[in-house]
Amino acid sequence: MIRRTATFLLIVALIAAVASLVYLNPQPSVVKLPPAFRYELSLGAIIIASTMLGAALVFLLLLLREGRWALRRWSMNRERRHAERNCRLKTESRSLALAGQHLRARTLLTRATKRSESTLLDLLEYAESYRREGALKEARKVLENGIDDFGNDPLLLHAIGEVCYALGDYAAAAVALERALATYPASAALITLLRDVLEAAGSWQRLEEIQYRLTALKPDDEDEKHRLIRYRFSVAKHMESERREAALKSIISSAPGFAPAIILRAKLLSERGARRAALRVLEKGLKTVAHLGILEELEQQLADSGRRSRLLKVHRKLLASRPEDQALKLHIAGYALKDGRLEDAERLLSEVDPGFNPPLKLALEGELHRLRSQDRLAEQCYRKALSASLGVDLAAAEESGTHADK
Repeated sequence: MIRRTATFLLIVALIAAVASLVYLNPQPSVVKLPPAFRYELSLGAIIIASTMLGAALVFLLLLLREGRWALRRWSMNRERRHAERNCRLKTESRSLALAGQHLRARTLLTRATKRSESTLLDLLEYAESYRREGALKEARKVLENGIDDFGNDPLLLHAIGEVCYALGDYAAAAVALERALATYPASAALITLLRDVLEAAGSWQRLEEIQYRLTALKPDDEDEKHRLIRYRFSVAKHMESERREAALKSIISSAPGFAPAIILRAKLLSERGARRAALRVLEKGLKTVAHLGILEELEQQLADSGRRSRLLKVHRKLLASRPEDQALKLHIAGYALKDGRLEDAERLLSEVDPGFNPPLKLALEGELHRLRSQDRLAEQCYRKALSASLGVDLAAAEESGTHADK
């Protein structure tokens, strides 16, 4: 009530002020617009008209300003609605892709990118739907066409490398990944994938360089260090004889327990006539790692050179230094059987735990009985060894076969 009364009084005051202005200024005045138009009005009317015209202009300017802001808000709301729609379509597309409906997923993704510019993630998701379907060639085509829009983006090149790797095009995969590495040289994911591609392609020289970089990025990863040793060994195998021996020596220096390098270096030295150096390499390797491959090579070289006593000494030292090594005992027992030392073989077999490699242990026991002309015991051991190896009870199988025949 008070507000209405105040408003009414204000309107009455304004009317009184306007009437007073006109009443107090009755003298005529001429208003000239273009030369052909002349108006005679009282001074009060002219003042009121000028005020109203100014107020109209101010109102018009304010209206234009508010209209501009209204248009901007409308445009922003429109873009927001489009963004929400696209987000909803992309979410549905991902859900369909996870459900295995890749064609519908691609359809929704295409609808989502019609009214807005597609992003790199949209392209990757589109190609991924082809990839999950098994259409690797289509996925590759989509990704390679994306280079025109997104250039040498590392994510795009990584995806191209993955698809080409899956297709078996190792050369194209390597090119894409090398381009990505030029942009992002510290990416462990790119280096790892390039490493796998080069390994599949057999590019050992470049593979060694890439693995060095990966090992530098992961200095505490022992698996990567072992991979580096293996790749260095693969590179060494493809070198000339003299360079190969030097490379193998370097590998053994950095990884003294890497048996393949020890064995290959010993063979190279033996082929060049340096038998003593080869034996030293093998014996030194056995002190570092009890690898049966190294021992077999040492046995072969000592047997070829007729140094049986030295071999027996090596066996005794190994057994003394590794009394709990069951595999070593079985191996030396087998060698003793070949050498005719049946008592030594029997002693070693008795020291092996019954649960350790039963097929091999039983087979060696069968061979021991055969060499002693205990044919029945030998047959029983061989049967048990075969049963343990196949996981089948041969006696029960024979009994079942007999009942079936009856």
